Amino acid sequence: MGVEEVGRKPRAAVYIDGFNLYRRALEHRPDCRWLDVRKLSETLLPDFEVVLVRYFTARVRFVEGEDPAAPSRQSAYLRALATLPAVTTHFGTFRSDRRWMAKSPLELDDDGSPRTVRVRKIEEKGSDVSLAAHLVCDAMDGLVDAAFVLSNDSDFVDALRIVRERGGVEIGLMCPSPSPVRSLLALEPDHVRHVRAAAMRDSQLPDRIADVRGVITRPKSWRARSTEAPPEAGFAPGSRDIRGCTANVLRITTGCNRAAQDLLPATKRGPMTTTFTSHAHREGRWWVVQNDQVPGAISQVSRIELAAGAQREAIAFVAEAVVDDVAVVIRMERPS
Repeated sequence: MGVEEVGRKPRAAVYIDGFNLYRRALEHRPDCRWLDVRKLSETLLPDFEVVLVRYFTARVRFVEGEDPAAPSRQSAYLRALATLPAVTTHFGTFRSDRRWMAKSPLELDDDGSPRTVRVRKIEEKGSDVSLAAHLVCDAMDGLVDAAFVLSNDSDFVDALRIVRERGGVEIGLMCPSPSPVRSLLALEPDHVRHVRAAAMRDSQLPDRIADVRGVITRPKSWRARSTEAPPEAGFAPGSRDIRGCTANVLRITTGCNRAAQDLLPATKRGPMTTTFTSHAHREGRWWVVQNDQVPGAISQVSRIELAAGAQREAIAFVAEAVVDDVAVVIRMERPS
C-alpha cells in the first residue's frame, strides 16, 4: 500500500453514497439518521487513519404527497456534517418528473399496446458519477492507501477496479446491506465491512451543534426512542427481536444474549455464544448461503470456507447483535 513509515497506519478515504445508505440502512431507523459519518468510518476502520470522508447526496425538495418537513431536516443534517473535520459534501440533482409508464403487472389494450398510467418518478442524478470521479482522482493523486465505498450499488465496479489496477490503492466495501451485490464481490475487495445498526447508534452527532450561523438542533423525529418494549408485547425488558424470522419471535436478551430455546434449535458453545445453522448451495461460481432461523441473513461467497464468517456478519447485521456472540454451522447442499 506504499506505507513506508514504521508504525504508521495506512491512510483511508471513505466515499459515501448518501441515498444508498438511506435506502439500505436508515429509512426504517430514524433514530440513526443524525449520523456522524466520520465517527462511523473510524469505528469500522480501526486499523486505518481516516484522512477523508466524502458524502454524496442531492438536496431534496418538497414533493406533493411527501413529508413537507423532509427538506428542512436534511438541511439541518447537512449543516451538521459541515462542522466535521475532514468531511466534505458533494451534491447531485434531485428530480421529480411526471411521466407515463406501463402498468405492472402488464395489461394490454384492445390493440395490443400496454396500458399506461401517469406517475411521478423521483430520482437523484449525478451523485454516482461524482463519487466515482473523486474516488479515481484521489487514488491517482496518491492521497490515500485504501479507498472504501459505502454503498451497495454495482455502478461503482469500474471505478473501484481502476483505483486498484491503475492507482495501486487497496479497495474496500462498507456495506449497508447484509451482503454486497455479486458484481462488487466479484472484485474480490481487499476489505469488507458491514454497517450495522449498533455502530450507527454509537456514531450519532450531538443533539445540538453550533456553527457560524447559530445552533443546529437534531430533528425531533430523529431522536432515539426507548428500546424497552411494554410487557404486553411479549418481550423481556431490554431484549431485541431478530428481524427476518418468519415463525415465532426469537429473542436475544441484552447482557446475556440468550436465545429462546423453545423457538430455536441452536446449541450453546459458551455463556455468550449462540450457534446457528445455515445452508449453502452453488449458483455458478458462487455459494449462496442462507440461515435457517434468520431467513433475512443471506450471503454470497466465492469459496465455501468463507461462508461461516460471512454468515456471522449477516446474522449479526439482521439481528442487531454482536458478531462475536454468533457462531455458525454450514451445511452444504449437494446438487442432485
